[in-house]
Amino acid sequence: MATLTAAAMSSLCCTRSWSTTLLDGTNLPCCRTGKQYLSMKLVPRMGRDVGRSSTRAQALSAVKRETENTSDDSLEAAVKAIEFTGVHHVGFLCENVEKSLDFYCGLLGLEINPNRPNDKLPYGGVWLNVGSPSQMIHLMELPNPDPKERRPKHGGRDRHACVSVKDVTKIKEVFDKAGVPYTFSQSGRPALFARDPDGNALEFSQL
Repeated sequence: MATLTAAAMSSLCCTRSWSTTLLDGTNLPCCRTGKQYLSMKLVPRMGRDVGRSSTRAQALSAVKRETENTSDDSLEAAVKAIEFTGVHHVGFLCENVEKSLDFYCGLLGLEINPNRPNDKLPYGGVWLNVGSPSQMIHLMELPNPDPKERRPKHGGRDRHACVSVKDVTKIKEVFDKAGVPYTFSQSGRPALFARDPDGNALEFSQL
């Protein structure tokens, strides 16, 4: 940003300009436009010639930009301070919890987390541990706004949650015996996709 000289500031101001000495000895030229006191560093040069009538608008615009820049710097610092520690749980809507448990516990062998406060929620639900108590699936018995019909056949082309398994062929064996349809990863990875009774897509990826 270009700055104005003291002489140029004097020619622009509707009143007068002067200099003030800071504690560190710096000589800081200033001006007064109406009731707005500004350092000349905040007043941009809009060209070689700036009319007096536009001086106040330019000064206020400079202050606004300076404030926005400060806000941007503060936001950037706040973003950098965020520290993620992992994914705690994913939430799935279901029509009937018991029917969903037949799939998640009966076929997949997941266990209910007894420490989660299901009785404190205004709707039915259950928390399922996925590998450890710090990673869970939360089943919520609530109306689902998403249609079950006309969803992509391949769950990888739809919203889905991915869980890791040691051997994906074990999942395939269970689904084959239970008659659960599934598709393989189209990238060639050892992974398959399936849907629960409510159409929620799950990816089982071998890691």
